[in-house]
Amino acid sequence: MDLASRSLVVFSIMVSFYMSAVPRQVLAQGCTLETNLDSATTENVGTAKASASLFLNALNSNGSLRKESLKLLHAALGKVEAATSEQKGKATYLKPLIKFVTSPDAFDPVHLADSYCNELLKKTTSVPIEFNNRSFSSLDAFYEWYQGLATGQNRDGKVLFKSCDQRCSPQYTTLLDKRENELRVDTKVICGPMRDHQKNQYTLEADVEWRCNSSLKEATN
Repeated sequence: MDLASRSLVVFSIMVSFYMSAVPRQVLAQGCTLETNLDSATTENVGTAKASASLFLNALNSNGSLRKESLKLLHAALGKVEAATSEQKGKATYLKPLIKFVTSPDAFDPVHLADSYCNELLKKTTSVPIEFNNRSFSSLDAFYEWYQGLATGQNRDGKVLFKSCDQRCSPQYTTLLDKRENELRVDTKVICGPMRDHQKNQYTLEADVEWRCNSSLKEATN
């Protein structure tokens, strides 16, 4: 495995903020017993490779970041809505969330040893750049904000580009909480080595993540 491939593997592992192998049934039992249990278990919805090409994204073409991201997000939302419908009227201690990860598919081999970006990688792995408690009326509205964040075109994007500067490239992990009339969104960003702009591709992954329903736990304690 070459240096670029090893760095990509390490970078991907470092941003797996929420992964856990706890079975859902075991997690549910733990939620009823532990007031501050912070475990989670995930069910993969799908992965995709997508192009950051401005032309493809402007046309919303198959293979573009916009198209492939929304495909995965809608599939995950469908699973969350189905699970929520099944739980309706039941005292469940688990809540399904959408976890969405966007990361560069490859890094620029020339800049892998960049000391500034590698120091920033260590810093933001320990303390990610966070954009929390954002709310949106739909997935399309969320993605408009998300695209602005990733391109530096909105207020949060400008903040991100000041924090993840020079040649460094961000990677995003987002949790989307489907509520009654909105999507509540928390995004954590790690900033690391410069992505490969010639390949210009990202890896996308969507999961349904089951977490303890803290509001229900508090109500029953």
